[in-house]
Amino acid sequence: LATGRSLQALLDTRRDSLQAHPLRDRGLFVTNKRRGWTTHATSVRKEGGQEGTKTFQAIPATIGEHFRFICEFTAHLIDEAAPEHRELVFLWRVGRQTRKGQVVPLNNRNVSNGLRAVTLRHGLTDDRGLPLALNVARMRPTFATELYRRTRDVRRVQQALGHASVETTARHYAERPLEAERDHAIVLDG
Repeated sequence: LATGRSLQALLDTRRDSLQAHPLRDRGLFVTNKRRGWTTHATSVRKEGGQEGTKTFQAIPATIGEHFRFICEFTAHLIDEAAPEHRELVFLWRVGRQTRKGQVVPLNNRNVSNGLRAVTLRHGLTDDRGLPLALNVARMRPTFATELYRRTRDVRRVQQALGHASVETTARHYAERPLEAERDHAIVLDG
């Protein structure tokens, strides 16, 4: 979610997706977008914290650390996966039904079912008291809006989301934050 990538691009992530960068403290996180068949490379920090210091962190702090954690977490499943899936990062062992015990790649349905189970298990509800409808697609606009709020640069948001046109980004994702409306009102009143 911290990458701003679509769910499918993340599910298609391969074990070699974190590649070398010219700067020592950075990596290139490379994903592929099925629609348009484009490759997207983003510079990411490899590790959190200060250079030369080691700290214990239960939760990875950077995209590079998250990526390495997930690769390590699923590494024991590689040999049991079908040869065409062994390079994928998001593998899991099926827990029931006819494929019980098989190692397969995660797909959109698995993620949706998992998010639904989390919301029910923890009693997460929306404003109407109904189970919260969580999905990655709903979180991308939040990512885009927050990035726009921090940078005020729609082109940076476009690049982060991997859109071909800035118009798509502006129309669908980079909504005006509340501060922009307030700032606009101050200028008009001043």
